[in-house]
Order: sequence, then C-alpha cells, then structure tokens
Amino acid sequence: NDELEQQLDDWPVSLRLTLESLSRVERENWFAQHASQSAQDKLFSIIAANRHVETLLENPLLFAMTASACIDAPEQADFQTDQYPGRSGIFAGFVDYSLLRARWHGRLPAHSLLVAEPAFVPFEQLCLAAARRGFHDRLPKNEMPSLASDRNDRVTPSPAWNPALQMCLAGGLLEDAGSNFRFLHEQFAEYFAAREVARQLSQAHADARFDAAFVSQLK
Repeated sequence: NDELEQQLDDWPVSLRLTLESLSRVERENWFAQHASQSAQDKLFSIIAANRHVETLLENPLLFAMTASACIDAPEQADFQTDQYPGRSGIFAGFVDYSLLRARWHGRLPAHSLLVAEPAFVPFEQLCLAAARRGFHDRLPKNEMPSLASDRNDRVTPSPAWNPALQMCLAGGLLEDAGSNFRFLHEQFAEYFAAREVARQLSQAHADARFDAAFVSQLK
C-alpha cells in the first residue's frame, strides 16, 4: 500500500519498524502481517539458499535488512546473501541491493555500478582509518583530510574515495548528519573496514607465497 511504499523509501524508518520488536516471534509476526505471500516466499528462499541465514535472523538488524529487501518490489533489485558466509554475506548482499535499488529509483546513474567494486577500495581504506581513530559509526568531515593523509592506513586522496561515499549516500547506507557522514548502523562501518583488513591480509599472504616461491627458485 502507499503507506508501506513511503516507509520503504526511507531505510531508517523501515529498519526501525522491525527493530522495535526485540523477539524474533514478534518480528516474524510483523513481517507476516505487512508482507505479501511472494515476499514471505522470498525470505524463505534466501534462508534455504544460505544455511547461515536462519540462525543469523535472530539478530534484529539482520532480520530488518532481509525483511526490507524481501518486501521491496523484486524487479527493483535482487538480494543475494551467498557472496560470503554468515553475517558478512547479508551485509554484502544488502550493500549491493541498496545500490541497485538507488539506481532503480534514479538516485544513481547506471554506469556508476560498473565501477562500484574498484571505487569502494579507497572508501574502505578510509573506513578502516576512521575505525582506528575511534570513529566506529561515522566519518567526521573535519577529520577526513587527516584520515586521507595517514600513510599508515593506505588512504588515497579524497577524489578516489568520494565516488563510493556518494553511492552510499544515494543508497541510504550513509546520511549527511551535519558535521558527520553517519552510517545507517555502525556494523556497516565495521563491514567496510573489515573488507580492507581482509584485502591487506590477502595481499600479505600473496606476498609471502611469492617470497617463498622466489626463495625456492634460488636453492
């Protein structure tokens, strides 16, 4: 209905609707009352496709994210949770879903999603730098220049991370809160920072494997 469509245009409102009920039974009752049969079928198919999801949906935030995606019109964007196992798969799916949804509603040009993956690398570096400074749910505007110049955090200049920041704003993952860019939930900030940590670890392992192979060739 129109009221529900209006709520779904605002991620924080949509999430609060399901977060207000702390028990899973209450959240599922809310979902059953507000969602169509096709949306309920979509939720069950997501659970069936990812063995971690059913347990993780005990978490109010993860349930709210998944329920929001299921209620939305399926032609707007798909919601995949199998990129990573467990909680991170739901976050990865919701990030992709929110960007696709923003494109559907005209808040993002189609070509922006073609470069989304590389565009997020410097943004994720920025998120890790912010987390190390103690900013766990936001990017403080007055601190961003110093975060970007912190060589230890491998943050590139602002033009590199700005496209992804704008995508997150368009997708509702970030909001402009005056002196800060605030994440929809601090776990989104943690997700982006963790992707950069994983990238650094992967590179370190790759470097170690190369070094071992190089040394073996010298013997």
